[in-house]
Amino acid sequence: MSSPEIIPAEVLPVGLVHGLGRGTGSMTLLSMRLQRAGFAVFLAEYPSRSATLDEAREVVARQVDRAVGTRGRCALIGHSLGGVIAAQLKAGSHQGRIGRLVQMGSPNLGSPLADVARQVPGVADVFGPVLHTIAEADIDRLPLSEQDRLEIGCIAGTGGWRAVTQAYGLEGENDGKVSVESALGVPHGDDILVDASHSTLTLSAEVAEQAIHFLRHGIFDKSAE
Repeated sequence: MSSPEIIPAEVLPVGLVHGLGRGTGSMTLLSMRLQRAGFAVFLAEYPSRSATLDEAREVVARQVDRAVGTRGRCALIGHSLGGVIAAQLKAGSHQGRIGRLVQMGSPNLGSPLADVARQVPGVADVFGPVLHTIAEADIDRLPLSEQDRLEIGCIAGTGGWRAVTQAYGLEGENDGKVSVESALGVPHGDDILVDASHSTLTLSAEVAEQAIHFLRHGIFDKSAE
């Protein structure tokens, strides 16, 4: 297998897709770090608390189209639900238009916490219909070509407190909301574990450095492991 192509930052627009219950502000620090590294960044916004997964995906798709034009390509970085949306776009309507993709703590195989939360009166009303999707997510069978698979990198957090997470059924290594198994559940080319919680993945300097490395090289930097 040939080595992944090295892509200069200046020719690669990068879209950042936030997670459930968050907004573009949650991606600001990561955006600044990417821009300092030379990337042209755009922030994708969608109504995560009110839209279905299909509706959210269409909203993000339109923003990708506006950012790169009808003939362009871009890379995406998605946190949590944003990574699920990004992977579905890459495998579906935007196949061939989305290049490298980095997921950060995405519940590709669902989340026990979301399953518990949706059964609490009022919680589902706050987080909207997509909460049910996260609880039951399973995108390990996305129709990704071999090349598409190699262009996906997964970052999984291990900063969850097991004494707490086991109480709501989240076993094994996890980031407090998503298990490592679920975060690595999409077909992908490379992955790496970082000592961060779900909420701090977007703030972590290590995560940003690893995301930048994957966007440029198609693999994560394992030299420190």
